[in-house]
Amino acid sequence: MSKIITNQNIGDNVFLLEAKLDYETEPPYPGEFYMIRAWNFDPLLNRPLSVYDFDYDRNIIRFLYGVIGKGTNLLCRMGPGSDLVLNGPYGNPFLGDDHDLCLVGGGLGIAPLYFTATYMREYYPKRKIRAYLGYTRTAFALNDFYKVCNEVNVQVGGKITDLIQVKPNETVLSCGPYPMMDKVNQIVPQRNNVYMSLESRMACGLGACLGCATNAPLIYRRVNDNYNELYATKQVKICSEGPVFEREFISE
Repeated sequence: MSKIITNQNIGDNVFLLEAKLDYETEPPYPGEFYMIRAWNFDPLLNRPLSVYDFDYDRNIIRFLYGVIGKGTNLLCRMGPGSDLVLNGPYGNPFLGDDHDLCLVGGGLGIAPLYFTATYMREYYPKRKIRAYLGYTRTAFALNDFYKVCNEVNVQVGGKITDLIQVKPNETVLSCGPYPMMDKVNQIVPQRNNVYMSLESRMACGLGACLGCATNAPLIYRRVNDNYNELYATKQVKICSEGPVFEREFISE
């Protein structure tokens, strides 16, 4: 059982939760998520939250989440010392490649991007990291990105994709609304590697319930560092086959 350390409203119904991860729970990698529970019986299902940050030395984990439904309404009321059930980590992580990184995030989709940035800054300090962050009404968590990125571009109330300029040596990682990621996929040249971290409602996080299954035209999955395994299935499970996919996932 993990314990909440802080759970703060950082603006516009967005909360930043920090907890002490119990040592029986495996630590996460960028792009992975946990199924979270801070209540007894109602609502029945846990809630999936991607990791915003993790301190490997202190075993401290942080989640960035919005207050949207019953589960997150209960979660935002939990204070320091409250118990927190964390099942996971689940999903396939994004561990980078040999290129510099361009992050494109919309709203709460910035959460896994920040964890990716801190991880890359720690283990690959020579690589450059640029970020494009879009918000509907209010910008949040900008100071964190300014600390780890070489460049941060912000758009509030408009389309962050209008600002994107990708360099030839960059790999793009995007998370946010599907229309935004689809636009990223269209405007980034084919020479650049593009990864999408997808979000969905989930019930189990393991791929058993099919609650997060979604249609996909073509999906190329990494297999032993090769890209030649083709999934031509009509549906994929975001929790177990993702949430990080290559750009072909949302190609028309």
